[in-house]
Amino acid sequence: MDENHINVVRLGLAVAVLGVGIQAQRRRNRRRMWSRKWISRRENGVMSLLSNELRTEDPESFRNFLRMSELNFNDLLGRVYVKISKKDTVCRQCIPAKHKLAVTLRFLATGETYKSLQYSTRIAHNTISLFVPEVCTALYEDLKDDFLKAPNTAAEWEVIAQDFQKFWNFPRCMGALDGKHINFRAARADGSTFFNYKHAHSIILMALVDANYRFLYYDVGVNGRVNDAGVFREWT
Repeated sequence: MDENHINVVRLGLAVAVLGVGIQAQRRRNRRRMWSRKWISRRENGVMSLLSNELRTEDPESFRNFLRMSELNFNDLLGRVYVKISKKDTVCRQCIPAKHKLAVTLRFLATGETYKSLQYSTRIAHNTISLFVPEVCTALYEDLKDDFLKAPNTAAEWEVIAQDFQKFWNFPRCMGALDGKHINFRAARADGSTFFNYKHAHSIILMALVDANYRFLYYDVGVNGRVNDAGVFREWT
Protein backbone atom coordinates (compact mmCIF):
# COMPACT_ATOMS: atom_id res chain seq x y z
CA MET A 1 0.00 0.00 0.00
CA ASP A 2 1.57 3.29 -1.09
CA GLU A 3 1.67 6.50 0.95
CA ASN A 4 -1.47 7.97 -0.67
CA HIS A 5 -3.59 4.95 0.28
CA ILE A 6 -2.29 5.09 3.85
CA ASN A 7 -3.24 8.76 4.12
CA VAL A 8 -6.73 8.04 2.77
CA VAL A 9 -7.22 5.28 5.34
CA ARG A 10 -6.01 7.54 8.13
CA LEU A 11 -8.39 10.29 7.03
CA GLY A 12 -11.28 7.84 6.88
CA LEU A 13 -10.56 6.56 10.39
CA ALA A 14 -10.33 10.13 11.73
CA VAL A 15 -13.68 11.05 10.20
CA ALA A 16 -15.28 7.89 11.59
CA VAL A 17 -13.97 8.52 15.08
CA LEU A 18 -15.09 12.14 14.91
CA GLY A 19 -18.57 11.08 13.78
CA VAL A 20 -18.91 8.59 16.63
CA GLY A 21 -17.84 11.26 19.13
CA ILE A 22 -20.37 13.77 17.82
CA GLN A 23 -23.19 11.21 17.98
CA ALA A 24 -22.26 10.26 21.54
CA GLN A 25 -22.23 13.90 22.58
CA ARG A 26 -25.63 14.44 21.03
CA ARG A 27 -27.01 11.45 22.94
CA ARG A 28 -25.64 12.84 26.19
CA ASN A 29 -27.09 16.27 25.53
CA ARG A 30 -30.48 14.96 24.45
CA ARG A 31 -32.81 14.97 27.43
CA ARG A 32 -34.79 11.76 27.57
CA MET A 33 -37.95 13.48 28.76
CA TRP A 34 -38.85 16.74 30.44
CA SER A 35 -41.40 15.12 32.70
CA ARG A 36 -42.94 11.67 32.97
CA LYS A 37 -46.41 11.54 31.50
CA TRP A 38 -48.10 10.41 34.71
CA ILE A 39 -46.44 13.26 36.64
CA SER A 40 -47.69 15.78 34.09
CA ARG A 41 -51.27 14.75 34.92
CA ARG A 42 -50.98 16.44 38.31
CA GLU A 43 -54.59 17.58 38.26
CA ASN A 44 -55.56 13.97 39.04
CA GLY A 45 -53.38 13.70 42.14
CA VAL A 46 -53.98 14.17 45.82
CA MET A 47 -53.43 17.94 45.58
CA SER A 48 -56.57 18.18 43.47
CA LEU A 49 -58.45 16.00 45.96
CA LEU A 50 -57.32 18.25 48.80
CA SER A 51 -58.21 21.52 47.07
CA ASN A 52 -61.42 20.60 45.29
CA GLU A 53 -63.09 17.95 47.44
CA LEU A 54 -61.79 17.72 51.00
CA ARG A 55 -61.77 21.49 51.39
CA THR A 56 -65.47 21.82 50.53
CA GLU A 57 -66.94 18.39 51.28
CA ASP A 58 -65.02 17.06 54.27
CA PRO A 59 -63.21 19.71 56.36
CA GLU A 60 -62.38 17.15 59.05
CA SER A 61 -60.48 14.99 56.55
CA PHE A 62 -58.75 18.13 55.29
CA ARG A 63 -57.63 18.83 58.85
CA ASN A 64 -56.50 15.23 59.35
CA PHE A 65 -54.50 15.25 56.11
CA LEU A 66 -52.54 18.44 56.87
CA ARG A 67 -52.94 18.47 60.68
CA MET A 68 -54.58 21.90 60.52
CA SER A 69 -57.82 23.53 59.47
CA GLU A 70 -58.35 25.29 56.16
CA LEU A 71 -58.38 28.62 58.02
CA ASN A 72 -54.93 27.99 59.50
CA PHE A 73 -53.66 26.70 56.17
CA ASN A 74 -54.79 29.84 54.37
CA ASP A 75 -53.20 31.99 57.07
CA LEU A 76 -49.86 30.20 56.63
CA LEU A 77 -50.14 30.43 52.86
CA GLY A 78 -50.69 34.17 53.05
CA ARG A 79 -47.62 34.57 55.24
CA VAL A 80 -45.18 32.73 52.95
CA TYR A 81 -46.82 33.08 49.54
CA VAL A 82 -44.42 35.68 48.17
CA LYS A 83 -41.32 33.83 49.39
CA ILE A 84 -42.20 30.43 47.90
CA SER A 85 -43.93 31.47 44.67
CA LYS A 86 -42.24 31.11 41.29
CA LYS A 87 -43.14 32.41 37.84
CA ASP A 88 -44.30 30.27 34.92
CA THR A 89 -41.90 29.97 32.00
CA VAL A 90 -42.37 29.19 28.32
CA CYS A 91 -41.18 25.63 29.03
CA ARG A 92 -43.35 24.70 31.99
CA GLN A 93 -45.78 25.89 34.60
CA CYS A 94 -44.48 26.38 38.12
CA ILE A 95 -45.81 24.42 41.07
CA PRO A 96 -48.40 26.59 42.88
CA ALA A 97 -47.42 27.92 46.29
CA LYS A 98 -50.41 26.21 47.92
CA HIS A 99 -49.23 22.83 46.62
CA LYS A 100 -45.71 23.43 47.92
CA LEU A 101 -47.06 24.30 51.35
CA ALA A 102 -49.45 21.33 51.41
CA VAL A 103 -46.71 18.86 50.43
CA THR A 104 -44.36 20.31 53.04
CA LEU A 105 -46.97 20.06 55.79
CA ARG A 106 -47.76 16.49 54.77
CA PHE A 107 -44.05 15.66 54.87
CA LEU A 108 -43.67 17.18 58.34
CA ALA A 109 -46.83 15.52 59.66
CA THR A 110 -46.17 11.99 58.42
CA GLY A 111 -42.44 11.66 57.84
CA GLU A 112 -43.08 10.18 54.40
CA THR A 113 -40.10 10.03 52.07
CA TYR A 114 -39.86 12.25 49.02
CA LYS A 115 -40.19 9.13 46.88
CA SER A 116 -43.45 8.18 48.58
CA LEU A 117 -44.85 11.69 48.26
CA GLN A 118 -43.95 11.69 44.58
CA TYR A 119 -46.55 9.03 43.76
CA SER A 120 -49.41 10.57 45.70
CA THR A 121 -48.80 14.19 44.69
CA ARG A 122 -47.50 13.60 41.13
CA ILE A 123 -44.59 15.92 41.86
CA ALA A 124 -41.11 14.56 41.14
CA HIS A 125 -39.15 13.62 44.26
CA ASN A 126 -36.13 15.72 43.25
CA THR A 127 -38.42 18.74 42.91
CA ILE A 128 -39.93 18.06 46.35
CA SER A 129 -36.43 17.84 47.82
CA LEU A 130 -35.76 21.37 46.55
CA PHE A 131 -38.86 23.19 47.74
CA VAL A 132 -39.46 21.52 51.13
CA PRO A 133 -36.38 23.19 52.70
CA GLU A 134 -37.37 26.43 50.99
CA VAL A 135 -40.86 26.35 52.49
CA CYS A 136 -39.56 25.35 55.94
CA THR A 137 -37.15 28.28 55.90
CA ALA A 138 -39.91 30.68 54.90
CA LEU A 139 -42.19 29.37 57.68
CA TYR A 140 -39.46 29.69 60.27
CA GLU A 141 -38.50 33.22 59.25
CA ASP A 142 -42.12 34.38 59.38
CA LEU A 143 -43.29 32.60 62.53
CA LYS A 144 -40.25 32.61 64.82
CA ASP A 145 -40.86 35.99 66.43
CA ASP A 146 -44.54 35.35 67.15
CA PHE A 147 -44.64 31.66 68.03
CA LEU A 148 -41.15 30.63 69.13
CA LYS A 149 -40.34 33.05 71.90
CA ALA A 150 -38.78 31.98 75.16
CA PRO A 151 -39.97 33.85 78.30
CA ASN A 152 -37.53 36.52 79.45
CA THR A 153 -39.22 37.87 82.57
CA ALA A 154 -40.11 36.34 85.93
CA ALA A 155 -43.80 37.11 85.31
CA GLU A 156 -43.81 35.11 82.05
CA TRP A 157 -42.19 32.10 83.74
CA GLU A 158 -44.72 32.36 86.56
CA VAL A 159 -47.59 32.08 84.07
CA ILE A 160 -46.08 28.84 82.71
CA ALA A 161 -45.74 27.45 86.23
CA GLN A 162 -49.36 28.29 86.98
CA ASP A 163 -50.51 26.45 83.85
CA PHE A 164 -48.58 23.32 84.85
CA GLN A 165 -50.19 23.47 88.27
CA LYS A 166 -53.64 24.02 86.79
CA PHE A 167 -53.65 21.48 83.96
CA TRP A 168 -51.22 18.81 85.17
CA ASN A 169 -51.12 19.22 88.96
CA PHE A 170 -47.38 19.75 88.68
CA PRO A 171 -46.30 22.65 90.92
CA ARG A 172 -43.41 25.01 90.19
CA CYS A 173 -42.67 23.51 86.78
CA MET A 174 -41.16 25.89 84.25
CA GLY A 175 -41.39 23.63 81.21
CA ALA A 176 -41.22 20.07 79.88
CA LEU A 177 -37.84 19.29 78.30
CA ASP A 178 -36.86 16.30 76.20
CA GLY A 179 -34.46 15.32 73.45
CA LYS A 180 -34.69 12.98 70.48
CA HIS A 181 -32.02 11.38 68.32
CA ILE A 182 -32.44 11.92 64.58
CA ASN A 183 -30.54 9.18 62.77
CA PHE A 184 -28.73 9.81 59.52
CA ARG A 185 -25.89 8.42 57.43
CA ALA A 186 -22.73 10.23 58.47
CA ALA A 187 -19.83 10.90 56.12
CA ARG A 188 -16.75 8.72 56.52
CA ALA A 189 -14.68 11.76 57.35
CA ASP A 190 -16.85 12.34 60.45
CA GLY A 191 -15.61 9.12 62.03
CA SER A 192 -17.37 8.48 65.35
CA THR A 193 -18.36 12.12 65.94
CA PHE A 194 -22.09 11.42 65.59
CA PHE A 195 -22.04 7.81 66.87
CA ASN A 196 -24.39 7.51 69.87
CA TYR A 197 -25.02 4.96 72.63
CA LYS A 198 -27.73 3.33 70.51
CA HIS A 199 -25.04 2.37 67.98
CA ALA A 200 -26.25 4.74 65.27
CA HIS A 201 -25.18 8.08 63.86
CA SER A 202 -27.47 10.91 64.90
CA ILE A 203 -27.95 14.56 65.74
CA ILE A 204 -30.02 15.66 68.74
CA LEU A 205 -33.27 17.61 68.65
CA MET A 206 -34.08 19.05 72.07
CA ALA A 207 -37.14 21.14 72.82
CA LEU A 208 -38.79 22.89 75.76
CA VAL A 209 -42.59 23.19 75.81
CA ASP A 210 -45.14 24.73 78.14
CA ALA A 211 -48.26 23.16 79.66
CA ASN A 212 -50.20 23.78 76.44
CA TYR A 213 -47.68 21.93 74.22
CA ARG A 214 -46.34 25.18 72.81
CA PHE A 215 -42.63 25.31 72.02
CA LEU A 216 -40.66 27.76 74.10
CA TYR A 217 -37.18 26.89 72.87
CA TYR A 218 -35.43 24.27 70.78
CA ASP A 219 -31.98 23.23 69.68
CA VAL A 220 -31.10 20.91 66.80
CA GLY A 221 -27.77 19.77 65.41
CA VAL A 222 -25.63 18.72 68.39
CA ASN A 223 -23.84 15.46 67.61
CA GLY A 224 -25.40 12.30 69.01
CA ARG A 225 -22.49 11.54 71.37
CA VAL A 226 -23.61 14.34 73.69
CA ASN A 227 -26.22 13.53 76.34
CA ASP A 228 -29.29 15.66 77.15
CA ALA A 229 -27.53 17.34 80.08
CA GLY A 230 -24.69 18.40 77.80
CA VAL A 231 -27.06 19.96 75.29
CA PHE A 232 -28.98 21.74 78.06
CA ARG A 233 -25.76 23.05 79.58
CA GLU A 234 -24.96 24.85 76.32
CA TRP A 235 -28.31 26.70 76.54
CA THR A 236 -27.58 28.24 79.93
